Amino acid sequence: MCLLTGFFGTGRAQEENFGVLVGETEIEALDISQVERLEHLLAHPLRINELSRSRLLSSGLFSRYQVATLLDWRENEGDILSAGELALVDGFGLRQAELLAPFLSFVSDRLPGQSRRKPELQAEMILRGAWRGGEGSGGGRLTLSREDRWEAGAAARTVYGERLDWPPSGRAAYVAVYRRRFRVILGDFQARFGQGLALWSGFSLSGIASPAAAIRRPSGLSVCRSYAGSGFRGIAADLESGRWTFSGLAAHGGPAAGNIAWFGRYGQVSATALYRPDATGRISLDGRFCRSGTDLFAEVARDLPSGLTAAVGGVILPVGEGGRLAVVARHYPTGYLAKDAGAVRSGTKVSDETGAAVAFSHVRWTASLDAAWHPSKRQGQVKFLSAGTLLQRGAWTWKYRIAGRYRSAEPRCRMGLRSDLLWQQGPWLVTGRIETAYSRKTGLLGYAEAGWKGLKGQLWVRGTVFRIDDWESRIYAYERNAPGNFSVPAYYGRGCEGALYAGRKGRKWAAWLQASLLCRKEKPGRAGLKLQVQRTW
Repeated sequence: MCLLTGFFGTGRAQEENFGVLVGETEIEALDISQVERLEHLLAHPLRINELSRSRLLSSGLFSRYQVATLLDWRENEGDILSAGELALVDGFGLRQAELLAPFLSFVSDRLPGQSRRKPELQAEMILRGAWRGGEGSGGGRLTLSREDRWEAGAAARTVYGERLDWPPSGRAAYVAVYRRRFRVILGDFQARFGQGLALWSGFSLSGIASPAAAIRRPSGLSVCRSYAGSGFRGIAADLESGRWTFSGLAAHGGPAAGNIAWFGRYGQVSATALYRPDATGRISLDGRFCRSGTDLFAEVARDLPSGLTAAVGGVILPVGEGGRLAVVARHYPTGYLAKDAGAVRSGTKVSDETGAAVAFSHVRWTASLDAAWHPSKRQGQVKFLSAGTLLQRGAWTWKYRIAGRYRSAEPRCRMGLRSDLLWQQGPWLVTGRIETAYSRKTGLLGYAEAGWKGLKGQLWVRGTVFRIDDWESRIYAYERNAPGNFSVPAYYGRGCEGALYAGRKGRKWAAWLQASLLCRKEKPGRAGLKLQVQRTW
């Protein structure tokens, strides 16, 4: 499928759906690497009836348990031909199947009269440049693939104010070869196993915003396409044998690790061992079991140098019609080696924390409560969140979000309240937001955005005003941008901003332009310009 099919189908709604899949209730909490993965999957939907276990896992859309049930369904029942049929597979359900549908292709070579499709050679190139307040940045990415056979790519970028010398600050390159039972990746790759206690590279969410965020979805080994190059660089491989998968990796200047996993129809068990050049390491055992919509998951890891043991575990239960309840607890001792770990947590590191959380979600409402204690600092913290849809009638949608944090250290309290009003009629969309945050002082932000999106282009205009006198009360707000240029700036001070976003596409090309002007009290104005072009073959 051509990149442009997904490119002009993206935007706030698709990114919100992706946020739900990874356990977040808002776009502002997503990471650029996650959004880059979103764009790639929209451009190249997964052919779930054809791809191997390793390719399905490396997409990051499914847990290992879900992949096992998919493969069992394909073997026993035949190909999956619709999102409705996917909802019948153990571990999914109607809501998640609907969210996954834009990223999947249900093409089947078992359809009557249809011959087996030959793997297609796909190529994609992205070039971008930006200028802001007298400083410039740039980047580019090239990927080549032949679906379940091989894949290669390279990406590089510079940041504002950085000289255009080589090597740039962010870069990644990889070659991956796929065969029926094994896969080899040379270059930049991600490695994510278990619940993140032993090995989890790249970005991982902190906090629990919803039941989906309580459990990690390990993708094992996968290539790293991100401009930021966040991952490992070296060689990695895995081998499948029946229900067993053996994975190994060796990273330049980083760890060497191995994982052995067994997959059953209703669960999985795996063990991970990691050794670092500084003679540190850890071993772990993890498991996940799912039956009738109930998920049980846990991981226990031992830090070899210190002998400290960390653990995380929980349960996710179906509640009523369309509801989900999650309870998760964790214990990460002070001194536990947090590097290359990405388990659920309240702080920034998987160390020095004992806590528990509960989260509940329904079709239109999500709430969570998380409590944590940090022994070395003798400090505690409680977070809460409530978000949902207050009104959805005709073309109108009204959403809210209330989030708060109280801790024993200064600043003790932070509260936030947000209200979004959306109106959509055909290709026209108007959105408005009012948000307030309080820590030591009260901060206020509001914006209005209007746009039109057609088959061959789109145009958006946005105006923002803000008054935020305390940095602790800063407000993050998503801004519309070209694919792969995801940004959520922090607004601080007093001022206003105007922005124009425009996109145009052809059959195998697309271009995106963003222009903005930021004015702040007692500071000079700042103009910005971004341009991105994309080409597929």
